[in-house]
Amino acid sequence: MACAPHGVQSGSFKKYAQYRFPDQHSMEMGSGEKAKTIKPEGEIYVCPACGYTDGFHVSFKVAGAKRKADIYLICPNCHKRFTLGWQADLEPV
Repeated sequence: MACAPHGVQSGSFKKYAQYRFPDQHSMEMGSGEKAKTIKPEGEIYVCPACGYTDGFHVSFKVAGAKRKADIYLICPNCHKRFTLGWQADLEPV
């Protein structure tokens, strides 16, 4: 049984399911807005958009090169996306 996302009442979960969990053919993440760039300074746990103080979810988007993925931070409270210019190397260790 799936749990409703933070801030969504369980009875209304079905109307959010497509938005929150896109199918495998979609490359869209959460918000339709473009991710804002933030500077990586100090500890990064406060959302600059809403002030949420308990950290971020992390998401990866594979760029043109299959070995690299852009790293996005997603606020669990307001769902805004942020990028810091970081990439993950997807090469197996």
